[in-house]
Amino acid sequence: MTRKRLMIGIMIVMFLALTTTVFAFGPRGGRGYGDFCRMQAELNLTKDQSERLWQIRERFHTDTEKLRYEIFQKGIELKSLYADPKADKTTILNKQKELNALRLKLQDRRAQMRVEQREVLTPEQLNKLNQFRPGPGYGMMGYGRPGQGRGFGQPGF
Repeated sequence: MTRKRLMIGIMIVMFLALTTTVFAFGPRGGRGYGDFCRMQAELNLTKDQSERLWQIRERFHTDTEKLRYEIFQKGIELKSLYADPKADKTTILNKQKELNALRLKLQDRRAQMRVEQREVLTPEQLNKLNQFRPGPGYGMMGYGRPGQGRGFGQPGF
């Protein structure tokens, strides 16, 4: 009986790890390519501007890959702690603080990326960008409320 429970537990953890990874990427690799193309057309970007913006964005995704994976792992650890009846309050809260610190670090890196991208645009393009909103149906992780997409779709970028 114990072995059966262990196998079920392992299967559940593997299922969660796999599905969380799949949803983390969202449609089209999670890079919001459709919104990028729409934004490119609406802002009338030059070829050079488009390439520079895309390079900045790709560099951000490459540079933050390890950090995003750490956030993913801490999230799994935190879920396991919540499900563990033996886990104490202090352990759970400390793990949440670790996760929050990693998320804050990612937000800071995202802000740095947006500042870099901002430097590529003209004042007129920045003004138009303020009115740009991503397409409907795509949210933080590729699904959900409009206006909550990653990259340029977020407020400001």
